[in-house]
Amino acid sequence: MLRIHLPGALVLLAACAGTPEVAPAFATRDSAGISIVETGQALWDSVPGWTVDSVPFLSVGEEDGEDPYLLGYPAGAFLRGDGSVVIADGRNQELRVFDANGRYLETKGRKGPGPAEFNRIERLARCGDDEIWIVAGRSRVAVWGVEVDYRREFTVINNIMWPLICFNGTGLLVKRDLNEIEEDRVNTITVDSLHLMVVDSVGDTPHDLMDIPLWSRILVKTDRGGLELIHPFGRPTLLGQAGGNLIIGFARQLEVGTYTKEGQLIRIARGPAEDMTLSSAMLKEYAAADLEGNDLQTREGLAGGGNPMPDSIPAYIALEVDRDGNIWLQRWHVPGSPDARWGVFREDGRFLGHLTLPSGIRIHEIGRDYVLGTMMDSLYTQRVQAFRIRK
Repeated sequence: MLRIHLPGALVLLAACAGTPEVAPAFATRDSAGISIVETGQALWDSVPGWTVDSVPFLSVGEEDGEDPYLLGYPAGAFLRGDGSVVIADGRNQELRVFDANGRYLETKGRKGPGPAEFNRIERLARCGDDEIWIVAGRSRVAVWGVEVDYRREFTVINNIMWPLICFNGTGLLVKRDLNEIEEDRVNTITVDSLHLMVVDSVGDTPHDLMDIPLWSRILVKTDRGGLELIHPFGRPTLLGQAGGNLIIGFARQLEVGTYTKEGQLIRIARGPAEDMTLSSAMLKEYAAADLEGNDLQTREGLAGGGNPMPDSIPAYIALEVDRDGNIWLQRWHVPGSPDARWGVFREDGRFLGHLTLPSGIRIHEIGRDYVLGTMMDSLYTQRVQAFRIRK
């Protein structure tokens, strides 16, 4: 069955005799049980789109001050219904709670191997309506309530996936590494693979899901030996969670797939077609970019290896799913340039359009009307901040 949605102006055009056929702005069809949602024209091309404030309505973290406000490494954070924020401090191994005005309330958890303790805090995810799951050390998952009450923990024998995918608390996505770069693959782009599995809510009864490509990597030779790099123009595979389903984006085009936790593909959402060709202008922009740290090392390593490049660029480089099930994709950009442009697929699969987020934000959570993430200033002070989404 094909359902076609046309803006009023297009309907009038289609009714005129002799008018060339106009591609639908939005269409849904069924193919062998898979819903395929195709957007020919972004909705926000014809109606006002969402915007995100540039000034936060909540900010936690100080350069100098009392200890609770000196954040180490915020490994995760989320807002509660009363506007308070819970921050998982990965350096201090504890959960800190602040009210809706950013005032410190309490600390829960501490460093250690026991119940309600953390060997380290690596990741955090909301799981269902009232639980948070925390990677609390190698293969340890600690389950807490959103009111920061400790509930239980379990261990898994495989590596826990990043991001943390917990299927609304009914299961956990884990992975097993498959391929690594071989020495004879020097100066050649290689794509790693991962085998995905799902375990239940206590870490048992694993079942196979699928194999996926991961990062495009390259091994280059330098005067100091081999240098293994994630290719800056390589296409990643990105994962997200929408309720009890898994979202996978292969970044070939502006599209994403929705899978059940049994691995069944149930929907493909596609945005407007775009040219993903890696152009000479992009390469020149990359060569001229003001880079530092790992980005500069990567560019120099690629140059030493002859600058091997793919034919095309990724359509996007990050994926987030908000509390309403909308899928947010950070669009690819030349490394070293601003990285704040995001495209949004609506929960039903229609592509809405693009909006801009504060540059440099590391997202922890996107709610119904806010974006929560960590921002770092020029003095390396980290602040967890929330920005209002205007719809």
